[in-house]
Amino acid sequence: LLLPPMNGEPVRGEPPPHLLALTGSAAVLEPWLADPNALPSLEALTLSGSQRAPGSIPLDSLAALPALRHLGVHHPVDPETLLRHPLMERLETLDLFSVHPGPTLAAVEKHRDRLRQLRRLLLPGHLVSPARRAAFADLPARFLSPIGYPEGHR
Repeated sequence: LLLPPMNGEPVRGEPPPHLLALTGSAAVLEPWLADPNALPSLEALTLSGSQRAPGSIPLDSLAALPALRHLGVHHPVDPETLLRHPLMERLETLDLFSVHPGPTLAAVEKHRDRLRQLRRLLLPGHLVSPARRAAFADLPARFLSPIGYPEGHR
């Protein structure tokens, strides 16, 4: 796992060869994500803390990463755009627990058929009722709450 500098500056140079996992903001990682050939072994990517506008994840670039099987999104994102993208069809795990639950859960419900191949789906659980959680029983969904809140906190 490589954690690039968190100073907001884009990464420079080439990524380490055979990099398997990477965490950082889309803005910082943009130079590497723009060239899928630079990350041929990347299996897991978590995008966090982006200052970009919602929906600005470089989905087409991510879809070109041949080994990518896990995507984590820990910043504002348009869940409709994300879940409609063909990239979703080949992922094994998807982590959306740090995004706003309302629109995210609505989009997951709408696109649930495209997510059935997932082995794990992490969703935001803060202020999500047990009845609402039960609506996702047919998916490999786990609901997570922020640290400091018990699982059943409402």
